[in-house]
Amino acid sequence: MSKGDFPALRMVVENGRLVPATPFDQKRINSYRRGAIVMCKLNEEKDRVLVRKWFAIITLVVKQCQTPWKTKEDASEAIKLALGIVNLSKTVGGNFMQYPKSLTELDDPEMTEALEQMIELLSHMTGVDVETLNKEAADVGREIEQQDSNSAAADQSPSGQSPDTDEDRPTSSQDGGDSQSPTGSSPSSQSTEMTDADRALFMECASKLFAITIQDDLDGPAKRGVLVSAKDTWKEAIRPELHPKLASIFLAADSIITGKNTNRAGAIREVAGWLECAPSEIGGDE
Repeated sequence: MSKGDFPALRMVVENGRLVPATPFDQKRINSYRRGAIVMCKLNEEKDRVLVRKWFAIITLVVKQCQTPWKTKEDASEAIKLALGIVNLSKTVGGNFMQYPKSLTELDDPEMTEALEQMIELLSHMTGVDVETLNKEAADVGREIEQQDSNSAAADQSPSGQSPDTDEDRPTSSQDGGDSQSPTGSSPSSQSTEMTDADRALFMECASKLFAITIQDDLDGPAKRGVLVSAKDTWKEAIRPELHPKLASIFLAADSIITGKNTNRAGAIREVAGWLECAPSEIGGDE
């Protein structure tokens, strides 16, 4: 996991004691073994609400839904790879490789977009409604935002402004004045429903991504690198509105490569189910 990615515990100093500032912080403290000795470093740095929402949602999904991950850290790293939140580097041999960025490297607009894409991706993977995930995490976000606002007022911040809330962020209709995209495409062309052409494209994509998982000439890290590159190539061919579905296929294949899912046939059957095709058409058995 990227260093410094997970948000710090937020505590309130009360009569010489540290008290959890939110239910989210209380749950995290409860996850430690009773009597455990931990090293703490106190500071008054401002925490980022959007990062806390990211992990609040992931924690909820890993705990309550069927996913290929056992920990929120594994989930976060895999999701960042799936969504293209990566840095580029080179191996000793001169080949390019990608590794997940730290969320601290994203500015607020980028983090907002990443959060929205992550929610849509997890909703597609788990079948949980997007609005439900938003609501579950919003309680944490609003509570923290309110505290940030109160703290800013108490500290007499020169700006006098509180952090943006979900309601304050501009929507596409506010930005553009209508439902058309900047390129003039019609709303129907932005539908998340798959056409026959989309489905055929996804079947070919799934077949090739799952084929990478059984390439005998590559070890695990090499397979993962090839998988990430292949996913990025398919991203250019598939409509942006359907990228969460592409990310779902990537994560299914990635979980096989990393060993988090040992049932390759089951993963293929699941993808074939929402593609409405036979498993054999994307590299599985009938």
